[in-house]
Amino acid sequence: GRYYEHLQKLKKSGLVEDFQMQKAFTLLDRFAHPQTGRIVRAITYKADFEVLYADGRIEVVDIKGFLTPEFKIKAKMFMFRYQIPLMIVENG
Repeated sequence: GRYYEHLQKLKKSGLVEDFQMQKAFTLLDRFAHPQTGRIVRAITYKADFEVLYADGRIEVVDIKGFLTPEFKIKAKMFMFRYQIPLMIVENG
């Protein structure tokens, strides 16, 4: 909640043009298993915030109490695929 309020203040000041909450990003597209042909589900990552700054920069923000092994892998996949800065804010 505090980070949402922070972004609202930045938006009112004009530094942030807009932001989106809980935006989903596809890290690995779904595909057919090469032997069985069964569809393997896509791997997705849902960020807490995607922030569009007034100068055109885009930043993705995730609020974390601690970094899980799964998140660390998804963060690497996200940064590789999208080439967007990922800011991790510690909540704790």
